[in-house]
Amino acid sequence: MRKYSEEETQRILDEARHNLERGRWGGRGTTAFADDPPINDDAGKSDTAAFEPPLETRNQRDRRELALQEERFARERRRHQRETDSEIARRLQASADQRVAELESRLAEIVRATTTSLDALEVELSRTTRENSELKTKQAQLETALAELRLTLAERGRVLDLPNPLRAVN
Repeated sequence: MRKYSEEETQRILDEARHNLERGRWGGRGTTAFADDPPINDDAGKSDTAAFEPPLETRNQRDRRELALQEERFARERRRHQRETDSEIARRLQASADQRVAELESRLAEIVRATTTSLDALEVELSRTTRENSELKTKQAQLETALAELRLTLAERGRVLDLPNPLRAVN
């Protein structure tokens, strides 16, 4: 049983002849098939087999396969490079995130230490300020007492040797 009807076979043959005459198959005309043996329809071959384009040579096939293989390799290299680049970017981002976390931790520790130091300094400053005020008050009292003693001495007219009252402040 045939795959195509007689009309379809004739149409296909006419189209193939037309394509050959136009030079669609590398400029080869119908005269290139003049020495071909007749087609044996009983062997399962169709009449159009004689009009098929020529098979590629072994070198052409090897070149084509090598070009396809190189193209596959190039695609694979680009894919691998993208994966490598994304892996490197991911590692760098993770490293940067880790470094930022370490720096934030150190900064928080520094802030806690600074706050503790400032609190201690404020306590010391208030204590020192209070002591300073007390000492100024005592100094003023002693200066007043000294002035009174000098006045009393000046009124009596004689010199009295008194110890220095400022030494007792310390």
